[in-house]
Amino acid sequence: MNLEKLEKLNELKQKGILSEEEFAAEKAKALAESAPVSQKVSTDAGTTTIVHIHQDAPKNDGASQSRIIAFLLCLFFGWLGFHRFYTGSIILGLLYLLTCGFLGIGVILDLLWLLCGTYRNGRGQYLE
Repeated sequence: MNLEKLEKLNELKQKGILSEEEFAAEKAKALAESAPVSQKVSTDAGTTTIVHIHQDAPKNDGASQSRIIAFLLCLFFGWLGFHRFYTGSIILGLLYLLTCGFLGIGVILDLLWLLCGTYRNGRGQYLE
């Protein structure tokens, strides 16, 4: 939550639009959704107090791995499982390494999935 939002809630409380309970509930709800940062806030009496305001944490909606790099690794080193290690699928990477890419069948399937854009990394996210 940013400073402007907290000040807006405080203004609504001072104008009587929000009751003390509603203000506390809205503030708690907003604070629960973000990470803490200490900041100074001026109150209506001119005093300065330090409160914990929460800023939104950065969100990673997609995978940070490149689909092109994963495709090239799969194409040239798929039978060793390099593309699986690259995308965070360590256990599958070890299985590919021990079975020569599931006798090539796993490599072919992964190449098709990478071309179609349906390949997922170790966290279940699609590659960029």
